[in-house]
Amino acid sequence: MLKSVVEALIQGPHWRGKTRLLKLLLHGLDGVPVRSHYGPFLRSRVRDFTNRAAMLGTYAVDYDDVFAEVGKLEPGMAFIDVGANAGLFPMAAGRKVGKSGVVIAFEPSLPIYRDLVENALSNGLENFFPFNAALGPRAAVARFSPETPEHSGGAHLDGSGEVQVVQLRFDDLEQLFRELVGSRRCFVKIDVEGAEELVLESMRRFLESGQVEKVIAEIDPKLSARFGGDPTRIYTKLQQLGFRPSRGLGAAAHYNEVFDRPHVLTPASERPREGERAPAMAEAVDEAPSFMLNTQAGSWRGGAECPEQAEARTPVAPTPS
Repeated sequence: MLKSVVEALIQGPHWRGKTRLLKLLLHGLDGVPVRSHYGPFLRSRVRDFTNRAAMLGTYAVDYDDVFAEVGKLEPGMAFIDVGANAGLFPMAAGRKVGKSGVVIAFEPSLPIYRDLVENALSNGLENFFPFNAALGPRAAVARFSPETPEHSGGAHLDGSGEVQVVQLRFDDLEQLFRELVGSRRCFVKIDVEGAEELVLESMRRFLESGQVEKVIAEIDPKLSARFGGDPTRIYTKLQQLGFRPSRGLGAAAHYNEVFDRPHVLTPASERPREGERAPAMAEAVDEAPSFMLNTQAGSWRGGAECPEQAEARTPVAPTPS
């Protein structure tokens, strides 16, 4: 009964006091799949700002634009979400691409990954392939600063992080992902709290292949600085691969950029040879700080040289209605 009432309120029109009432009611549904404002079922974690934003649609500035782009997927396409959290966008993408499409998600946090998988089951998602891993410029065991109960979206790679996670290089598993994705047209979403540039290097060959039509990337200079990154390089790298931004560098202090590329596959003669880096991506792997475990020395390479962990970004919660 409570679940039905909450879902009706979430889907109904806005009125003064609605958000406050829903937050109170959701305390009685912790861990229960509830139909979200955006449509997919999500496990309720009412203490978590990220979960509430996805569930109630109360942080539209960081969700509505991505949701609109996911809505442009067509049956039979592929969607790859790097930094999927509990899976709002993979769940929405699964509905769009259908049984003939593919959804791939990467989420390094084990507790969040558990909710990601459970949400996929609750939504009956088919052709869904989740990976409990981060993406980076090389395969490694990496340090990770985990989420807090109040803000799961703030978890990120961190040279002095409290936990260890698996970091994969997407292109190292090229054959596997080629079998999963095939020749499907593809959208890629990247939201990894500042490490977006490292993910681009990890996926370099796949991005060069030409079948990726859209890259949706979180842009935040302060978060990028954690990894010695610069949003300018993100724009440069993707533009050199034929992508065009919709908003432009510096559109806001924190925003999602949509890079579109016409559906024209790159001729094989213009692609870098095996083992050769594309100029647009070459510097990222050389300059990226390392979070890998040095198993022989028993210490973390690059730990002392890693930039100090930036103060965690705390999103401005919407004013209670």
